[in-house]
Amino acid sequence: MLKLKVFENAQSFFERQFATDVDIKVGRAEHCDLLLRSKRISREHCHIFFRDGQWRIEDLKSQNGIHLNGVKVLTGNIRNGDVLQVGDFKIEVIWESASDTETADIEDDRTILLSSEPASDRTIVSQRAPIPADNSDSPVSRIIQPFLKNKLLMGVGIGICCILFVVIILSLSGNEPDAPEKSLLPAEQKKEEVMTDLETKHQLESYLLSGREQFDKGNFNEALVRFQAAVTIDPQNAAALDYIRLSRDKIRALEEQRRLAADEERQRLERLNALLSKIRQAASQKDYAKAQEMLAEADFLAPEDPSVKQIKEEVEKAQAEEKLREADTLRQKEEVLTQLKHHFDQGQQAFDGKKYHDALREWEALLALNIECPETAHVRQAIPLIQKQLEGEIGIDYEKGVKAYEAKDYTETLTFLQKVALVNPDYKDTKNLLAQASKSLETQARKLFQEGLVYEGLGQIEKAEERWREVIRLQPLETNEYHQRALEKLK
Repeated sequence: MLKLKVFENAQSFFERQFATDVDIKVGRAEHCDLLLRSKRISREHCHIFFRDGQWRIEDLKSQNGIHLNGVKVLTGNIRNGDVLQVGDFKIEVIWESASDTETADIEDDRTILLSSEPASDRTIVSQRAPIPADNSDSPVSRIIQPFLKNKLLMGVGIGICCILFVVIILSLSGNEPDAPEKSLLPAEQKKEEVMTDLETKHQLESYLLSGREQFDKGNFNEALVRFQAAVTIDPQNAAALDYIRLSRDKIRALEEQRRLAADEERQRLERLNALLSKIRQAASQKDYAKAQEMLAEADFLAPEDPSVKQIKEEVEKAQAEEKLREADTLRQKEEVLTQLKHHFDQGQQAFDGKKYHDALREWEALLALNIECPETAHVRQAIPLIQKQLEGEIGIDYEKGVKAYEAKDYTETLTFLQKVALVNPDYKDTKNLLAQASKSLETQARKLFQEGLVYEGLGQIEKAEERWREVIRLQPLETNEYHQRALEKLK
C-alpha cells in the first residue's frame, strides 16, 4: 500500500492511499487518479506505478517536469520518505505495512488545516465518593464534624472545593503539551524548509548550468541573465560572479565589433555610391574604358549589390549600342564613298565622251554627298569649265523646254530645263517652270501608280504593270518616289 501526503502549501495537506495493482495517473484533468488543480500542473503530468516490487514515477512529457528529492528526473524509483515536487505541490511518499493499511482504511481522506485551533479539552469529573464516617476522635474529625452536622456549612464547603478544583484543572490545562495537530507544525515546517532548500539548490545549479551552456554557445546576453538570477539566490556565488564579469566583457567586445563593422559598412556604402555616380558620368561621356575600370572596383566592394548589377548592365548595353552605331556609321561612310566613286567615274566617263550635261549631273550628285576628298576637289575645278563651255547651248535648251511645257509634255520639259539648270540655275524662268512641271508630273505619276494598284486589286495584272511602266517613263529619275515604288511593283 502506498500513501501520498500531498502538501498544497506550508499549512495544509491531504492524503491519498493506493494499492499496488493501481497505476496512479497524476494531473489536473478530472479523470486523473490524483487530481491536482494548478496552472503549473499539466492535464496528465506524471504517473506512479508498482513494478517488480518497486514503486516508480515517470514524467508524461509535462511542461514543468517533476523533481525527486530536489533533482529533476524523467523517471525513477521512489522509496519510503522520498519527497516529490509536482508543480506547486510537494508530495511525501509513505510505504505502509499491512497492519498500518488496515488501520488507515478506517479513517477517511481528510484535509488537515495545521493553523486551526485544536478542539477544546474536556475534563470529566467523576461523582464524588461519600466521605467515610470516622468515629475516631481525631483533630480532623473534630473540625469536620460541625460541617457534617450543619447542612448549610457543608454546602458552602462543597462549593468552595468545586471552585478550587476547577481553578486547578484550568491552570494545569494551560501547561499541557501541545495538541497533536500543533505538535505537527514544527516538523512540517522543518520538512518544508528542507524541501525548499533542495529546490533552491537545484534551481541555483540549473541557472549555473544553463548559463555556462549559453556562454559556450556565444549567447552572452542570455548567459548574463541566468548568472544574475543565480546571484539573486546566492549573492556570494564565486562562479556566477566570475561569469557575470566575463559575460559583460564579451558583450562589450561584441558591441565594439558591431560598431566597427557598422563604420566599415557605412564607409563602404559611401565609396560605392561615389563610384556609381562616377560610372554613370563616364558612361554618359562615352568613356567606357574608365567606366569599366570603376565597375571592377564597385563589383569588388559589393559583388551581390543590385545597384552594381544594374549599372553594369546599363554600361554594357550602352557600350554595345555605341559599337553598333560606330559600325553603322562606318558602313554608311563606306557606302557614301562607294557612291562618290561611282558618281566621279560616271561623270569622268561622260566628260570623256563629251556628254557634258551627264558629267555635270553626276558631279553635282557627288558634291551633294558633302565629303572632302581629292575627287571632290577635282570636280569643283572641272564644273565651272564645263558650265562655261555649255553657256552657248542654254538658250536653245530653254526654248525647247518652254515649248514642251506649253504642249504639256512635262517629261520633255524637265529634260531640257534640267540641262539649263545644270549650267545656270538662275537663267530666266527656269526654276519656276521646273517646279510647275515637276508638280504636274508628280500628280500624273501618282494617279498612274494608284490606277495600277486598283487593277492589281481586281486581278488585272497586265493593266497594272502597264500603268507602272508609264510611271517610270514619266519619272525617269531613280530618286523619284513613284519611280521607286513602281519599280518595286514590277519586280
